[in-house]
Parts: sequence; structure tokens; C-alpha cells
Amino acid sequence: MYALYKTRGVRVTPVQERKGNHSYFPAFQFSSNILNAKSKTQLAKIKNCIVKSNADGQNEAETIEFESKLGQNIRKGMDGWQTLVQVERSKPSEEVSDGAEEGDDVTVDFVCTTEGGTVLASSDDDGPLTFEVGTRDFIGNPLFQGVDEAIRGFVVGQSSVVKACGGTYDPELLFKVPVAHPEILRLSEEYGQAEGLQPGLPVQLANGAAAVILNTDYEFVTIDSNHPLAGAPLLLNVTLVEINKGAGTMSKK
Repeated sequence: MYALYKTRGVRVTPVQERKGNHSYFPAFQFSSNILNAKSKTQLAKIKNCIVKSNADGQNEAETIEFESKLGQNIRKGMDGWQTLVQVERSKPSEEVSDGAEEGDDVTVDFVCTTEGGTVLASSDDDGPLTFEVGTRDFIGNPLFQGVDEAIRGFVVGQSSVVKACGGTYDPELLFKVPVAHPEILRLSEEYGQAEGLQPGLPVQLANGAAAVILNTDYEFVTIDSNHPLAGAPLLLNVTLVEINKGAGTMSKK
């Protein structure tokens, strides 16, 4: 990103880190019904994330990993951030025939925390999460996709841990760019509304990297091209509390 601006002969000032700050750009919001992502990082760095052990202990433990895009917006041409999702859970018992499966409506209790244990959201405050198993491919939210994967085959009472990782935080990807810079003018035209570029706005830079507007003033726009979860992964502890067999729309097709 620095090279993009440097070749244009404009001084861009790196800004000191905002590591671990989920507040300026919340990656996820929770409601009682669904999770909505608000929200390019190197996969080699992402895979340094290690999920904590699941204390379920009912069956043999397994870890499931997959990659997904956070903040992808095809309509606006945004590729989003590559995100590693890790699910740590007990293997479903082969003897169980009534576990959660595609087409079931399920309800889970959850607690979303930082890696340090700070609680960001929970079903105690926001109510439990209800969704149809198998809808992960239709919702562009890596954390929700992890939950959908986590409870498959589970029976009521079983728990799992989902972790969404954004790799290592890089302070060199945080910049103050002059408001008259051509890239800022381009971003303002493509993404800004009547009030202009606003803090928390996700954008895609000319070099293809996803970024977030961190701050603006009359001289500079501060841009963060780190993954929103860089250096600050999210953990989601989920417990299955209800299964409504075959109640979802997918089972009726």
C-alpha cells in the first residue's frame, strides 16, 4: 500500500498501531435472529492463530478449519479480507440419529469474546441466536459460517468454540493520507455520501487491498489496511439449546 502512494510522489505518514481495537470498526454485530458482518492478509500469517481447546470432553475432539471473506461486497467491487475460521468441537457420536443437520432450525446460546477474555456480546444480553442449519453459504459472515459448521451433528447441550483470525497486525498498513491525494478523491467519489468518507467505512484501494476509514479531518484521512481482526481474533463459545427438526426452508425444497 505504501508503494502505491510513494510512486505518486505524495508523502504518506504511517500511524502508530490500533492493535486490538474492536470498537472503531466492529467486525460483527449480534441480534436474536442472525449475525451480520460489518465487516487481504497473508494466509501464512493468518495460520499462526491457534484455537483454544474445547472443554466439552464428551467425545473425541476435532478441529475444522476453512477460509472465508470478511466484508466482501460484490455490488461495490469489494473483495474483502481473507479470514481463517477454526472450529474446535467434540466429534458427533455416530450413535446419535437426531443431531442437528441441514434443514433444521436451531437455537444456540453464545458468548463472543476477545482472546484476552473481554466479553463483546452474549445471549444473556442479546438473546439466543436462531438460524437454519446449512445457510452458511448464503451469509457472508465467517463467524456465522463457523457456528453453522460447529453445531452440525450436535444434540442439545453440546458446546463448541469458533475462532475467527485476521493474521498479524502490521503498523505499516496504517496511514494518514492528504485529503487532496488522488486516491482519497477516488474513494470519496466511489464510497463517500453527502457527508464524505466517514470513520468505519470499508473501502477497496486502487491496489486491490481492502481497508477501513479510521479517521478524517480537514487535512488528512487515516486509512487502516489491516484485517479488522489482525492481532485481535474473536472467540465465540456456542451451546446448542434447541433443535426444531425439518423446520427450515431448505428441508422443504
